[in-house]
Amino acid sequence: MRVFLVELRRALGFGEKPGSLKRRGIGAAIVLLLATVALLLYQRGAEERAIKALMAEAHYLEASQMAARILRQQPEETEIRTLATSALLQGTLPGWQQQLDAQAYENARQRLAALPLNDLHPQGRQLLALLGWVTDLEQWFAERPPDNHLELYRDEQPIRALLERWEDQGDDARRLLDLIRDQEPAFEARHSRIFSRLRQLENERSVYLTGIDTLNRRLENLLANNRSDELTALLDDFVRQYPTIRGTDRLRQDIGDYRTLHQAIGNRDLEALERLTLGLGFRTPPFQQASQELLPQQLPPPEIVERHRQARRAWLAGDAQQAIALLEPATVQPWGAALEPALQHYRQVESSYRQLQIRQNAADYGPALIAFYGSLDPVLDRHYLDALQAAFRQYTDEARRNADAAMAAAADYWQQYQQQGASAAPCAWKTISPSVFASRHCCSTSPRMKRARG
Repeated sequence: MRVFLVELRRALGFGEKPGSLKRRGIGAAIVLLLATVALLLYQRGAEERAIKALMAEAHYLEASQMAARILRQQPEETEIRTLATSALLQGTLPGWQQQLDAQAYENARQRLAALPLNDLHPQGRQLLALLGWVTDLEQWFAERPPDNHLELYRDEQPIRALLERWEDQGDDARRLLDLIRDQEPAFEARHSRIFSRLRQLENERSVYLTGIDTLNRRLENLLANNRSDELTALLDDFVRQYPTIRGTDRLRQDIGDYRTLHQAIGNRDLEALERLTLGLGFRTPPFQQASQELLPQQLPPPEIVERHRQARRAWLAGDAQQAIALLEPATVQPWGAALEPALQHYRQVESSYRQLQIRQNAADYGPALIAFYGSLDPVLDRHYLDALQAAFRQYTDEARRNADAAMAAAADYWQQYQQQGASAAPCAWKTISPSVFASRHCCSTSPRMKRARG
Protein backbone atom coordinates (compact mmCIF):
# COMPACT_ATOMS: atom_id res chain seq x y z
CA MET A 1 0.00 0.00 0.00
CA ARG A 2 2.87 2.37 0.82
CA VAL A 3 4.49 1.73 -2.54
CA PHE A 4 1.17 2.23 -4.24
CA LEU A 5 0.62 5.61 -2.55
CA VAL A 6 4.12 6.76 -3.40
CA GLU A 7 3.60 5.83 -7.04
CA LEU A 8 0.21 7.44 -7.03
CA ARG A 9 1.63 10.67 -5.56
CA ARG A 10 4.41 10.66 -8.09
CA ALA A 11 2.00 10.04 -10.96
CA LEU A 12 -0.14 12.97 -9.89
CA GLY A 13 2.89 15.24 -9.65
CA PHE A 14 2.64 16.06 -5.97
CA GLY A 15 5.89 17.30 -4.43
CA GLU A 16 7.27 18.28 -7.78
CA LYS A 17 7.62 21.60 -9.37
CA PRO A 18 4.67 22.67 -11.33
CA GLY A 19 5.10 20.96 -14.62
CA SER A 20 2.91 20.06 -17.40
CA LEU A 21 -0.79 19.77 -16.47
CA LYS A 22 -1.16 17.33 -19.32
CA ARG A 23 1.16 14.85 -17.66
CA ARG A 24 -0.76 14.96 -14.40
CA GLY A 25 -4.11 14.48 -16.26
CA ILE A 26 -2.89 11.43 -18.08
CA GLY A 27 -1.61 9.95 -14.85
CA ALA A 28 -4.91 10.55 -13.10
CA ALA A 29 -6.84 8.83 -15.92
CA ILE A 30 -4.61 5.78 -15.80
CA VAL A 31 -4.99 5.49 -12.06
CA LEU A 32 -8.75 5.78 -12.32
CA LEU A 33 -8.91 3.10 -14.98
CA LEU A 34 -6.74 0.75 -12.96
CA ALA A 35 -8.86 1.33 -9.88
CA THR A 36 -12.06 0.58 -11.82
CA VAL A 37 -10.65 -2.64 -13.26
CA ALA A 38 -9.42 -3.68 -9.84
CA LEU A 39 -12.83 -2.99 -8.35
CA LEU A 40 -14.61 -5.05 -11.03
CA LEU A 41 -12.22 -7.92 -10.61
CA TYR A 42 -12.71 -7.81 -6.90
CA GLN A 43 -16.48 -7.79 -7.20
CA ARG A 44 -16.46 -10.66 -9.66
CA GLY A 45 -14.21 -12.69 -7.47
CA ALA A 46 -16.34 -11.79 -4.48
CA GLU A 47 -19.36 -13.60 -6.00
CA GLU A 48 -17.37 -16.75 -6.57
CA ARG A 49 -15.80 -16.48 -3.13
CA ALA A 50 -19.23 -16.08 -1.52
CA ILE A 51 -20.59 -19.18 -3.30
CA LYS A 52 -17.53 -21.22 -2.36
CA ALA A 53 -17.77 -20.01 1.23
CA LEU A 54 -21.38 -21.24 1.44
CA MET A 55 -20.36 -24.58 -0.02
CA ALA A 56 -17.49 -24.85 2.45
CA GLU A 57 -20.01 -24.44 5.26
CA ALA A 58 -22.26 -27.15 3.62
CA HIS A 59 -24.97 -24.61 2.72
CA TYR A 60 -25.35 -26.17 -0.69
CA LEU A 61 -28.89 -25.09 -1.45
CA GLU A 62 -28.16 -21.46 -0.60
CA ALA A 63 -25.01 -21.60 -2.74
CA SER A 64 -26.97 -23.00 -5.69
CA GLN A 65 -29.70 -20.37 -5.30
CA MET A 66 -27.11 -17.55 -5.15
CA ALA A 67 -25.47 -18.88 -8.31
CA ALA A 68 -28.89 -19.06 -10.00
CA ARG A 69 -29.54 -15.38 -9.22
CA ILE A 70 -26.20 -14.40 -10.72
CA LEU A 71 -26.82 -16.52 -13.82
CA ARG A 72 -30.15 -14.82 -14.45
CA GLN A 73 -28.20 -11.56 -14.84
CA GLN A 74 -25.05 -13.05 -16.36
CA PRO A 75 -26.02 -16.29 -18.15
CA GLU A 76 -22.63 -16.53 -19.89
CA GLU A 77 -20.74 -17.06 -16.60
CA THR A 78 -19.58 -20.65 -17.05
CA GLU A 79 -17.68 -20.73 -13.77
CA ILE A 80 -20.79 -19.70 -11.85
CA ARG A 81 -22.84 -22.32 -13.72
CA THR A 82 -20.31 -24.98 -12.77
CA LEU A 83 -20.45 -23.90 -9.13
CA ALA A 84 -24.28 -23.92 -9.18
CA THR A 85 -24.42 -27.48 -10.52
CA SER A 86 -21.71 -28.68 -8.16
CA ALA A 87 -23.50 -27.16 -5.15
CA LEU A 88 -26.80 -28.77 -6.16
CA LEU A 89 -25.17 -32.17 -6.60
CA GLN A 90 -23.32 -32.05 -3.31
CA GLY A 91 -26.49 -31.04 -1.49
CA THR A 92 -28.80 -33.55 -3.19
CA LEU A 93 -26.93 -36.63 -4.34
CA PRO A 94 -25.74 -38.27 -1.08
CA GLY A 95 -29.13 -38.33 0.64
CA TRP A 96 -30.94 -39.26 -2.58
CA GLN A 97 -28.62 -42.18 -3.27
CA GLN A 98 -29.00 -43.36 0.31
CA GLN A 99 -32.78 -43.56 -0.13
CA LEU A 100 -32.41 -45.45 -3.41
CA ASP A 101 -30.03 -47.95 -1.82
CA ALA A 102 -32.65 -48.55 0.90
CA GLN A 103 -35.35 -48.90 -1.82
CA ALA A 104 -37.22 -46.00 -0.19
CA TYR A 105 -38.27 -44.60 -3.56
CA GLU A 106 -41.03 -42.34 -2.28
CA ASN A 107 -38.62 -40.73 0.17
CA ALA A 108 -36.16 -40.17 -2.69
CA ARG A 109 -38.88 -38.41 -4.69
CA GLN A 110 -39.82 -36.28 -1.72
CA ARG A 111 -36.21 -35.14 -1.36
CA LEU A 112 -36.20 -33.99 -4.97
CA ALA A 113 -39.65 -32.39 -4.73
CA ALA A 114 -38.58 -30.39 -1.67
CA LEU A 115 -36.10 -28.36 -3.74
CA PRO A 116 -37.52 -25.03 -5.02
CA LEU A 117 -37.34 -25.31 -8.81
CA ASN A 118 -37.97 -21.62 -9.41
CA ASP A 119 -34.83 -20.76 -7.44
CA LEU A 120 -32.60 -23.04 -9.51
CA HIS A 121 -30.82 -22.43 -12.80
CA PRO A 122 -32.08 -24.25 -15.96
CA GLN A 123 -29.43 -26.98 -15.77
CA GLY A 124 -30.33 -27.54 -12.12
CA ARG A 125 -33.99 -28.07 -13.00
CA GLN A 126 -33.00 -30.47 -15.76
CA LEU A 127 -30.75 -32.30 -13.31
CA LEU A 128 -33.61 -32.82 -10.82
CA ALA A 129 -35.87 -34.11 -13.60
CA LEU A 130 -33.17 -36.59 -14.58
CA LEU A 131 -32.75 -37.79 -11.00
CA GLY A 132 -36.53 -38.26 -10.81
CA TRP A 133 -36.37 -40.43 -13.93
CA VAL A 134 -33.53 -42.48 -12.43
CA THR A 135 -35.68 -43.00 -9.31
CA ASP A 136 -38.55 -44.38 -11.41
CA LEU A 137 -36.13 -46.58 -13.38
CA GLU A 138 -34.63 -48.04 -10.20
CA GLN A 139 -38.07 -48.75 -8.71
CA TRP A 140 -39.33 -50.36 -11.91
CA PHE A 141 -36.48 -52.87 -11.98
CA ALA A 142 -36.61 -53.47 -8.23
CA GLU A 143 -40.27 -54.47 -8.45
CA ARG A 144 -39.94 -56.75 -11.47
CA PRO A 145 -39.90 -60.52 -10.88
CA PRO A 146 -36.47 -62.10 -10.45
CA ASP A 147 -36.59 -63.72 -13.89
CA ASN A 148 -37.38 -60.33 -15.50
CA HIS A 149 -40.18 -61.85 -17.57
CA LEU A 150 -42.77 -59.37 -18.85
CA GLU A 151 -46.46 -59.63 -18.07
CA LEU A 152 -49.01 -58.98 -20.78
CA TYR A 153 -51.10 -55.80 -20.39
CA ARG A 154 -49.14 -54.69 -17.34
CA ASP A 155 -45.56 -53.91 -18.32
CA GLU A 156 -45.93 -52.33 -21.76
CA GLN A 157 -46.94 -48.86 -20.62
CA PRO A 158 -44.18 -48.40 -17.95
CA ILE A 159 -41.48 -49.51 -20.41
CA ARG A 160 -42.69 -47.09 -23.09
CA ALA A 161 -43.03 -44.26 -20.57
CA LEU A 162 -39.48 -44.69 -19.22
CA LEU A 163 -37.96 -44.79 -22.69
CA GLU A 164 -39.97 -41.81 -23.93
CA ARG A 165 -38.94 -39.70 -20.94
CA TRP A 166 -35.30 -40.58 -21.55
CA GLU A 167 -35.51 -39.76 -25.26
CA ASP A 168 -37.31 -36.48 -24.61
CA GLN A 169 -34.28 -35.25 -22.64
CA GLY A 170 -32.00 -35.81 -25.62
CA ASP A 171 -28.22 -35.86 -25.37
CA ASP A 172 -28.29 -33.54 -22.35
CA ALA A 173 -29.36 -36.45 -20.14
CA ARG A 174 -26.32 -38.52 -21.10
CA ARG A 175 -23.98 -35.55 -20.55
CA LEU A 176 -25.52 -34.84 -17.13
CA LEU A 177 -25.13 -38.44 -16.04
CA ASP A 178 -21.49 -38.32 -17.10
CA LEU A 179 -21.08 -35.05 -15.18
CA ILE A 180 -22.55 -36.59 -12.04
CA ARG A 181 -20.23 -39.58 -12.36
CA ASP A 182 -17.20 -37.32 -12.77
CA GLN A 183 -18.06 -35.17 -9.75
CA GLU A 184 -19.39 -37.91 -7.47
CA PRO A 185 -17.34 -41.16 -7.49
CA ALA A 186 -20.11 -42.92 -5.48
CA PHE A 187 -22.33 -42.62 -8.56
CA GLU A 188 -20.06 -44.76 -10.74
CA ALA A 189 -21.83 -48.10 -10.14
CA ARG A 190 -25.30 -46.61 -10.59
CA HIS A 191 -24.15 -44.85 -13.78
CA SER A 192 -23.16 -48.19 -15.33
CA ARG A 193 -26.37 -49.87 -14.16
CA ILE A 194 -28.55 -47.13 -15.67
CA PHE A 195 -27.17 -47.61 -19.17
CA SER A 196 -27.32 -51.41 -18.84
CA ARG A 197 -31.01 -51.19 -17.95
CA LEU A 198 -31.65 -48.74 -20.74
CA ARG A 199 -30.30 -51.24 -23.24
CA GLN A 200 -32.54 -53.94 -21.75
CA LEU A 201 -35.65 -51.75 -22.04
CA GLU A 202 -34.81 -50.85 -25.63
CA ASN A 203 -34.43 -54.54 -26.47
CA GLU A 204 -37.74 -55.40 -24.81
CA ARG A 205 -39.49 -52.64 -26.71
CA SER A 206 -38.10 -53.75 -30.07
CA VAL A 207 -38.84 -57.47 -29.53
CA TYR A 208 -41.59 -58.10 -26.99
CA LEU A 209 -43.65 -54.93 -27.23
CA THR A 210 -43.62 -55.18 -31.01
CA GLY A 211 -45.00 -58.72 -30.72
CA ILE A 212 -47.66 -57.60 -28.26
CA ASP A 213 -48.69 -54.73 -30.55
CA THR A 214 -49.08 -57.19 -33.42
CA LEU A 215 -51.19 -59.49 -31.23
CA ASN A 216 -53.46 -56.61 -30.21
CA ARG A 217 -54.00 -55.48 -33.80
CA ARG A 218 -54.95 -58.97 -34.89
CA LEU A 219 -57.24 -59.44 -31.88
CA GLU A 220 -59.05 -56.19 -32.61
CA ASN A 221 -59.43 -57.19 -36.26
CA LEU A 222 -60.91 -60.60 -35.41
CA LEU A 223 -63.28 -59.13 -32.83
CA ALA A 224 -64.44 -56.38 -35.18
CA ASN A 225 -65.17 -58.94 -37.91
CA ASN A 226 -66.98 -61.48 -35.71
CA ARG A 227 -64.27 -64.11 -36.14
CA SER A 228 -64.14 -65.25 -32.54
CA ASP A 229 -63.49 -68.86 -33.60
CA GLU A 230 -59.95 -67.84 -34.65
CA LEU A 231 -59.00 -66.21 -31.35
CA THR A 232 -57.67 -69.34 -29.63
CA ALA A 233 -55.40 -70.25 -32.55
CA LEU A 234 -54.02 -66.70 -32.57
CA LEU A 235 -53.20 -66.86 -28.86
CA ASP A 236 -51.62 -70.30 -29.19
CA ASP A 237 -49.33 -68.99 -31.92
CA PHE A 238 -48.32 -66.00 -29.75
CA VAL A 239 -47.52 -68.26 -26.77
CA ARG A 240 -45.31 -70.45 -28.95
CA GLN A 241 -43.44 -67.41 -30.26
CA TYR A 242 -43.08 -65.62 -26.89
CA PRO A 243 -43.15 -68.32 -24.18
CA THR A 244 -41.61 -66.07 -21.51
CA ILE A 245 -44.39 -63.46 -21.60
CA ARG A 246 -46.78 -64.01 -18.72
CA GLY A 247 -50.44 -63.08 -18.33
CA THR A 248 -51.73 -64.97 -21.37
CA ASP A 249 -53.97 -67.04 -19.07
CA ARG A 250 -56.16 -63.97 -18.46
CA LEU A 251 -56.40 -63.43 -22.21
CA ARG A 252 -57.37 -67.08 -22.69
CA GLN A 253 -60.13 -66.74 -20.07
CA ASP A 254 -61.46 -63.67 -21.85
CA ILE A 255 -61.49 -65.53 -25.16
CA GLY A 256 -63.57 -68.32 -23.60
CA ASP A 257 -65.98 -65.90 -21.93
CA TYR A 258 -66.35 -63.84 -25.10
CA ARG A 259 -67.12 -66.89 -27.22
CA THR A 260 -69.70 -68.06 -24.66
CA LEU A 261 -71.29 -64.63 -24.65
CA HIS A 262 -71.20 -64.42 -28.43
CA GLN A 263 -72.83 -67.85 -28.68
CA ALA A 264 -75.58 -66.78 -26.28
CA ILE A 265 -76.19 -63.70 -28.43
CA GLY A 266 -76.37 -65.85 -31.56
CA ASN A 267 -78.84 -68.21 -29.87
CA ARG A 268 -80.79 -65.29 -28.40
CA ASP A 269 -80.59 -67.04 -25.05
CA LEU A 270 -81.77 -64.40 -22.58
CA GLU A 271 -81.24 -66.69 -19.60
CA ALA A 272 -77.57 -67.14 -20.46
CA LEU A 273 -77.15 -63.50 -21.44
CA GLU A 274 -78.54 -62.30 -18.16
CA ARG A 275 -76.19 -64.54 -16.20
CA LEU A 276 -73.20 -63.57 -18.31
CA THR A 277 -73.75 -59.82 -18.45
CA LEU A 278 -74.42 -59.58 -14.72
CA GLY A 279 -71.38 -61.58 -13.62
CA LEU A 280 -68.97 -61.13 -16.51
CA GLY A 281 -66.02 -58.74 -16.32
CA PHE A 282 -63.37 -58.93 -19.04
CA ARG A 283 -59.80 -58.81 -17.77
CA THR A 284 -57.80 -57.58 -20.78
CA PRO A 285 -57.99 -54.32 -22.79
CA PRO A 286 -58.95 -55.82 -26.21
CA PHE A 287 -62.01 -57.53 -24.76
CA GLN A 288 -62.89 -54.63 -22.49
CA GLN A 289 -62.91 -52.40 -25.54
CA ALA A 290 -64.90 -54.93 -27.57
CA SER A 291 -67.46 -55.26 -24.78
CA GLN A 292 -67.92 -51.47 -24.79
CA GLU A 293 -68.03 -50.99 -28.56
CA LEU A 294 -69.27 -54.19 -30.22
CA LEU A 295 -71.43 -56.05 -27.71
CA PRO A 296 -73.97 -53.26 -27.07
CA GLN A 297 -74.85 -53.40 -30.78
CA GLN A 298 -75.62 -57.13 -30.52
CA LEU A 299 -77.17 -57.38 -27.07
CA PRO A 300 -80.97 -57.26 -26.65
CA PRO A 301 -82.59 -53.88 -25.89
CA PRO A 302 -82.62 -53.01 -22.19
CA GLU A 303 -86.41 -53.11 -22.03
CA ILE A 304 -86.45 -56.73 -23.25
CA VAL A 305 -83.88 -57.74 -20.64
CA GLU A 306 -85.83 -55.90 -17.95
CA ARG A 307 -89.13 -57.58 -18.89
CA HIS A 308 -87.44 -60.96 -18.81
CA ARG A 309 -85.99 -60.17 -15.38
CA GLN A 310 -89.31 -58.95 -13.98
CA ALA A 311 -91.19 -61.96 -15.37
CA ARG A 312 -88.72 -64.38 -13.84
CA ARG A 313 -88.94 -62.55 -10.51
CA ALA A 314 -92.75 -62.90 -10.59
CA TRP A 315 -92.48 -66.58 -11.58
CA LEU A 316 -90.13 -67.38 -8.73
CA ALA A 317 -92.55 -65.66 -6.36
CA GLY A 318 -95.38 -67.91 -7.59
CA ASP A 319 -97.25 -65.24 -9.60
CA ALA A 320 -97.55 -67.14 -12.87
CA GLN A 321 -100.21 -64.85 -14.37
CA GLN A 322 -98.05 -61.77 -13.85
CA ALA A 323 -95.03 -63.49 -15.40
CA ILE A 324 -97.01 -64.51 -18.48
CA ALA A 325 -98.63 -61.08 -18.79
CA LEU A 326 -95.22 -59.38 -18.78
CA LEU A 327 -93.83 -61.54 -21.58
CA GLU A 328 -96.79 -61.87 -23.97
CA PRO A 329 -96.87 -58.28 -25.36
CA ALA A 330 -93.07 -58.11 -25.71
CA THR A 331 -92.80 -61.11 -28.05
CA VAL A 332 -93.67 -58.94 -31.07
CA GLN A 333 -90.80 -56.51 -30.44
CA PRO A 334 -87.23 -56.88 -31.75
CA TRP A 335 -85.56 -59.67 -29.82
CA GLY A 336 -89.05 -60.65 -28.67
CA ALA A 337 -88.58 -64.15 -30.05
CA ALA A 338 -85.96 -64.67 -27.36
CA LEU A 339 -88.75 -64.45 -24.78
CA GLU A 340 -90.68 -67.33 -26.34
CA PRO A 341 -88.85 -70.20 -24.52
CA ALA A 342 -89.52 -68.66 -21.12
CA LEU A 343 -93.11 -67.84 -22.03
CA GLN A 344 -93.79 -71.39 -23.29
CA HIS A 345 -92.23 -72.87 -20.16
CA TYR A 346 -94.38 -70.70 -17.89
CA ARG A 347 -97.56 -71.57 -19.82
CA GLN A 348 -96.85 -75.30 -19.90
CA VAL A 349 -95.94 -75.60 -16.22
CA GLU A 350 -98.91 -73.49 -15.12
CA SER A 351 -101.32 -75.47 -17.32
CA SER A 352 -99.96 -78.84 -16.15
CA TYR A 353 -100.17 -77.72 -12.54
CA ARG A 354 -103.83 -76.72 -12.93
CA GLN A 355 -104.71 -80.01 -14.62
CA LEU A 356 -102.97 -81.88 -11.83
CA GLN A 357 -105.03 -80.02 -9.24
CA ILE A 358 -108.22 -80.99 -11.09
CA ARG A 359 -107.19 -84.68 -11.05
CA GLN A 360 -106.30 -84.61 -7.35
CA ASN A 361 -108.96 -87.22 -6.43
CA ALA A 362 -108.48 -89.38 -9.53
CA ALA A 363 -107.00 -92.86 -9.31
CA ASP A 364 -104.00 -91.96 -11.44
CA TYR A 365 -103.16 -88.80 -9.46
CA GLY A 366 -100.10 -90.37 -7.87
CA PRO A 367 -98.29 -91.33 -11.10
CA ALA A 368 -99.31 -88.01 -12.69
CA LEU A 369 -97.94 -86.11 -9.67
CA ILE A 370 -94.68 -88.03 -9.79
CA ALA A 371 -94.27 -87.40 -13.53
CA PHE A 372 -95.04 -83.67 -13.20
CA TYR A 373 -92.75 -83.27 -10.19
CA GLY A 374 -89.91 -84.91 -12.08
CA SER A 375 -90.32 -82.53 -15.03
CA LEU A 376 -89.86 -79.35 -12.95
CA ASP A 377 -86.64 -77.33 -12.92
CA PRO A 378 -85.13 -77.50 -9.41
CA VAL A 379 -84.22 -73.77 -9.49
CA LEU A 380 -86.64 -71.99 -11.80
CA ASP A 381 -89.73 -73.95 -10.66
CA ARG A 382 -88.93 -73.97 -6.96
CA HIS A 383 -92.35 -72.54 -6.07
CA TYR A 384 -94.17 -75.55 -7.52
CA LEU A 385 -91.73 -78.02 -6.02
CA ASP A 386 -92.34 -76.56 -2.58
CA ALA A 387 -96.13 -76.56 -3.11
CA LEU A 388 -96.20 -80.26 -4.08
CA GLN A 389 -93.47 -81.57 -1.83
CA ALA A 390 -95.70 -83.07 0.87
CA ALA A 391 -98.00 -84.83 -1.59
CA PHE A 392 -95.04 -86.02 -3.61
CA ARG A 393 -93.45 -87.64 -0.58
CA GLN A 394 -96.70 -89.36 0.33
CA TYR A 395 -97.21 -90.91 -3.09
CA THR A 396 -93.56 -91.78 -3.69
CA ASP A 397 -93.36 -93.55 -0.33
CA GLU A 398 -96.48 -95.55 -1.21
CA ALA A 399 -95.19 -96.29 -4.70
CA ARG A 400 -91.87 -97.39 -3.29
CA ARG A 401 -93.54 -99.76 -0.85
CA ASN A 402 -95.67 -101.26 -3.64
CA ALA A 403 -92.65 -101.60 -5.84
CA ASP A 404 -90.65 -103.28 -3.10
CA ALA A 405 -93.49 -105.73 -2.48
CA ALA A 406 -93.85 -106.43 -6.19
CA MET A 407 -90.15 -107.01 -6.59
CA ALA A 408 -90.18 -109.38 -3.64
CA ALA A 409 -93.09 -111.28 -5.20
CA ALA A 410 -91.27 -111.38 -8.51
CA ALA A 411 -88.25 -112.85 -6.77
CA ASP A 412 -90.44 -115.55 -5.24
CA TYR A 413 -92.01 -116.40 -8.57
CA TRP A 414 -88.61 -116.49 -10.21
CA GLN A 415 -87.44 -118.95 -7.61
CA GLN A 416 -90.54 -121.07 -8.25
CA TYR A 417 -89.83 -120.86 -11.97
CA GLN A 418 -86.36 -122.21 -11.46
CA GLN A 419 -87.68 -125.02 -9.23
CA GLN A 420 -90.91 -125.95 -11.10
CA GLY A 421 -90.18 -124.90 -14.68
CA ALA A 422 -91.80 -122.51 -17.10
CA SER A 423 -95.36 -123.50 -16.08
CA ALA A 424 -95.14 -121.14 -13.08
CA ALA A 425 -94.00 -118.04 -15.05
CA PRO A 426 -97.33 -116.74 -16.47
CA CYS A 427 -99.00 -116.38 -13.10
CA ALA A 428 -95.95 -114.60 -11.73
CA TRP A 429 -95.89 -111.75 -14.24
CA LYS A 430 -99.66 -111.32 -14.25
CA THR A 431 -99.55 -110.24 -10.59
CA ILE A 432 -97.11 -107.32 -11.22
CA SER A 433 -98.42 -104.13 -12.73
CA PRO A 434 -96.05 -102.42 -15.24
CA SER A 435 -96.78 -99.07 -13.56
CA VAL A 436 -95.14 -100.38 -10.40
CA PHE A 437 -91.84 -100.81 -12.20
CA ALA A 438 -92.18 -97.37 -13.77
CA SER A 439 -92.85 -95.81 -10.36
CA ARG A 440 -89.88 -97.54 -8.78
CA HIS A 441 -87.61 -96.58 -11.64
CA CYS A 442 -88.72 -92.92 -11.57
CA CYS A 443 -88.36 -92.58 -7.82
CA SER A 444 -85.02 -94.34 -7.51
CA THR A 445 -82.97 -93.72 -10.63
CA SER A 446 -83.96 -90.29 -11.97
CA PRO A 447 -81.34 -87.66 -11.05
CA ARG A 448 -84.02 -85.01 -10.79
CA MET A 449 -86.06 -87.24 -8.44
CA LYS A 450 -82.98 -87.85 -6.33
CA ARG A 451 -82.44 -84.08 -6.04
CA ALA A 452 -86.10 -83.47 -5.26
CA ARG A 453 -86.17 -86.23 -2.60
CA GLY A 454 -83.01 -84.73 -1.08
